[in-house]
Amino acid sequence: MLQDLRNQSKIIIYIIAFVFIVGMFLMGAGSIFNKQPVLGKINGKKITYKKFYKMLQNNYSDWQSKNEGKETDEKIMQQLRDQTWEQMIQFVLLDQEIKKRHIKVKDEDVIKKLKDPSSDITQIPELQTDGKFDYSKYEKMLYDNDQFGTYIESRVRANLPYQLLFDDIVSDIEFDEEKVKQDYIDKNDKADAKVIYFDYKQYKDVVAEESEVQKYYDEHKEDYKKGAARKLRYVKIPFIPSVADEKIVKDSINFILEKIKDGEDFATLAKQYSQGPSAPKGGDLGYFDKTKMVKEFSAVAFNTEIGQVSKPVKTKFGWHIIKVFAKRKNAEGADEIKASHILLKVNPSEKTKLDLETKIAELKKNASKVGLEKAAKDLAYDVSETKEFYENSTYISGLGKQEELVKFAFANKVGSFADPIEGRDKEKIFCEVSYEIGEHYQTLEEVKTRIENSVKNIKKAKKANEKGEEFVKANKPEDYLKIAEKEGIQIIDLKGVNKDKYVPKVGKIEALNKAILETEPTHFTPLIKDEAKGAFLAYVETRTKADMTKFEETKEALIETAKTNAKNTRYNEWYNDAKEKAKIIDNREMYF
Repeated sequence: MLQDLRNQSKIIIYIIAFVFIVGMFLMGAGSIFNKQPVLGKINGKKITYKKFYKMLQNNYSDWQSKNEGKETDEKIMQQLRDQTWEQMIQFVLLDQEIKKRHIKVKDEDVIKKLKDPSSDITQIPELQTDGKFDYSKYEKMLYDNDQFGTYIESRVRANLPYQLLFDDIVSDIEFDEEKVKQDYIDKNDKADAKVIYFDYKQYKDVVAEESEVQKYYDEHKEDYKKGAARKLRYVKIPFIPSVADEKIVKDSINFILEKIKDGEDFATLAKQYSQGPSAPKGGDLGYFDKTKMVKEFSAVAFNTEIGQVSKPVKTKFGWHIIKVFAKRKNAEGADEIKASHILLKVNPSEKTKLDLETKIAELKKNASKVGLEKAAKDLAYDVSETKEFYENSTYISGLGKQEELVKFAFANKVGSFADPIEGRDKEKIFCEVSYEIGEHYQTLEEVKTRIENSVKNIKKAKKANEKGEEFVKANKPEDYLKIAEKEGIQIIDLKGVNKDKYVPKVGKIEALNKAILETEPTHFTPLIKDEAKGAFLAYVETRTKADMTKFEETKEALIETAKTNAKNTRYNEWYNDAKEKAKIIDNREMYF
């Protein structure tokens, strides 16, 4: 029986081995390798290409398992690279903070945690009885199976420092149980109401006079106060396959098609040549309808007969050859086919890469003599300029997330050139600091459109409020709803109004919510006038007070949830602050 138990434990080890390997890399096991190219640094901690790429592969495999049959593109790969880099930052900062706070794992901490296994362990079928976690099986496995016991203890010891760090970060939270009670009341103190809405949007002919715009700007000038700002002038040189690159791939896909025509097995050729994620399965895409694939692919695939192979078709992913195996109708009556494909991607060649480097070097050389704008125009490149960005910005208009460029712009003078960077589509971007200004106010011209809209909305809301006042004066409460309906005034049926209720297509009107909750059923609220949205008159139909007996029954669970939320909020605040202060050097563009 013991041998049977040990055999069963192999299944468990296979299930969790992947997680353990990833964990070892996160914990620094990659340091056993020899010196490798440095992808970046996080507070002085070197991130090697090999360690980053290993984690990226794991994230890519996870993405594939959740998106079976879907082709990856550069956008998805960039998202995966960003995700992996963020994970690297997180674990480095956590490890450094653990060391800084002298957090140590004690044996009693490990024993306590071993007695409370995590959900991924409790869900292992071999540790369950009748579908429920069986602690006695888990305990027996710990003691009788050395491999399983060693793994669980190793994992606990690896994860505990992070849990202890979390506990230390949130240890000073002062929790107010009365706030939990008040939150419960606010969420469950409700009413149903019919709201007569005098909508500001109905007044189309309102205009904003120049004097009104100027007056609004003067009165709200502090709203347009900005910190020190910079702009960048930039040129993007696209990194795209050349005509020669395209021809090589097209010749290659035709070569494969000839092999298929000569009788070679499609699946074998797909495994050998295809560059899509379905290649290991012989190119098998399973069943799909026309909406699951890009238009060009579906057009050819659904016009190919069963058992036949298509001519090469070009999509944004590259060149495809498609073989159709079956056709059917799905549950919704839509046509589906079962097909496989061979994909050859059209990527820039090494020569194209060298040509790009030559172009950027030429631009850089000329720009140092005559400035970026003239140098770019001489070489027939388009020149663009970003909008203002600020020292705490992470994104730059037109360039995306560029924290290092922000730092460069604020550390250098106008006319300084940054080292070329790589964009999301592998294009090279060459930037020049083109503008600098200290703390300042946006000019009226810069914000004029926004102000005109604000002035118009205020004037519209004023008209709507006046309409509401006239309506109330001219009619009796018992006739409000009937007359509003007759005159075509909008009536909104609001269910479950509480303190935070939003009015559909209007937004949250706190004064309206408050008035509804303070009004007895079968009565109207006073006219609620909002200077931006118009006027509201609500008839309260029903009123439901918070059930405090139910609160007492669920109080402990509510308190625990509130504590968890408070701790997570505190931890996230700490992490975001630590990341903002961290010195991060990101050299990924040199490798991807």
